[in-house]
Amino acid sequence: MYSTISKSKISLLVGFYLVVVGGARVGADQLVLTNGDKLTGAVTSMAEGKIHFKSELLGEFSVDISKIQSLKTEADSTIILQEQKEPVKGRILIDEQQCYLVRDNQKQPFEPEQITALGSAADKMIQPPDMNFKWSGKFEAGLTGRSGNAERSSVGGKFAIEAKKPEWTIAAYLRALYAEQEIDGDSERIDDEIQGGVRVQKMLSEKFSIFGKANFERDRIELLKLRSIFTGGLGYRWIDNDMWFYENRPGIGFEQEDFEGGVRNRSMVGEVTSDLKYKVNSRVNISQLTTWTTGFNDIQSYRLNAETAATIYLDNSQHLFIKTGIKHDYDSKPLDGVEPLDTYYFTNLGYEF
Repeated sequence: MYSTISKSKISLLVGFYLVVVGGARVGADQLVLTNGDKLTGAVTSMAEGKIHFKSELLGEFSVDISKIQSLKTEADSTIILQEQKEPVKGRILIDEQQCYLVRDNQKQPFEPEQITALGSAADKMIQPPDMNFKWSGKFEAGLTGRSGNAERSSVGGKFAIEAKKPEWTIAAYLRALYAEQEIDGDSERIDDEIQGGVRVQKMLSEKFSIFGKANFERDRIELLKLRSIFTGGLGYRWIDNDMWFYENRPGIGFEQEDFEGGVRNRSMVGEVTSDLKYKVNSRVNISQLTTWTTGFNDIQSYRLNAETAATIYLDNSQHLFIKTGIKHDYDSKPLDGVEPLDTYYFTNLGYEF
């Protein structure tokens, strides 16, 4: 049996199947990679040929079995084997070049390939999904530098909430930008921008979804009294795991714009959103959100909004964070006297709950 798998891979299995879900003690597990790196932490789960390891130094990450030289742990965990209908609690040990499942002081030999899942991955498979909405939210505020239609620094803030359950997502946000400047002895508002919106999305399968959303915007600098956009369409989720999330959401809808001076534009519009998130480690996330919108009556008239940001958590509970990034708002055919591109540079202090 041992000849069918390398000793390094068997050593991996010995270690990372010994995790107590929810009770693994940070510092109990020793991970050695093939490049010689040694890490201390806790194995949290295993599935699909990867283990998920929580390190005090790097945070939580996943690694392929082929990149692991050895892993030593001490505790039992939930294990799902291909040939058994019920999950088991136990350990994996190696004794004289043989793999064993150890339960109740009894050794049962087995092939490592028989393991379907372990740890939290196994618990998710045997526990029914929670059908209640789980709410989360965040608030952030800080300084924003702006170039384009205005060259100045402003105070900006954003509040966002999200409710999720297995098939549904409801997300809403409100963003504001404000600044005043003293001109000829009088205080004059020179930045006054508000954006908000809500999106409702339902998963039809593991990859496909349908959504509907509404967005609203007012920008005094661009003479925009109110822009309302209502769209709906399909979403396709290219990847969704512990580290990466990437989804495209194309849709169609209706837009109405009201400008100072009584100008009003109405149009059917097409819209494509690209939503990318990358979890570098337990403290650093990178996000990139881009939305392209064009009117059906003039496809050369379009807007492009893109925001790239890094979020750095300041505490172990991942509540307090700093978010810094850059945001571009481009309008291919703005009103006369209005610049087509606004660029924002922002650094915010926030709290997630």
